Amino acid sequence: MVTLQRAAWREALLDLLADGREMAPAHEWRASLSGALATEGVDGLVADAAAGLAGITVFGLNRDGVPGVGELRSLFVHPDHWRSGVGTALVEGAARGLACR
Repeated sequence: MVTLQRAAWREALLDLLADGREMAPAHEWRASLSGALATEGVDGLVADAAAGLAGITVFGLNRDGVPGVGELRSLFVHPDHWRSGVGTALVEGAARGLACR
């Protein structure tokens, strides 16, 4: 999952950041994702493809503590799957998951 996140982040954002800005190491990405998914009220969905993971989203209770309000915490789609419907499917799945709460 971390490889997917880093590939999407690199392709979408790295060129937009200030010169000298580097991507965090993989172990920091892994710790962040693990911590988010270990949080009560937080769930994740993955989109699988023949060649591996196509996308991931993390969603759950909002971090502001507002009752009855959820949030999409992250959404990553591998660049090889951009514009294929993967992101839409993940957002729709997260919205259904939040609505069930």
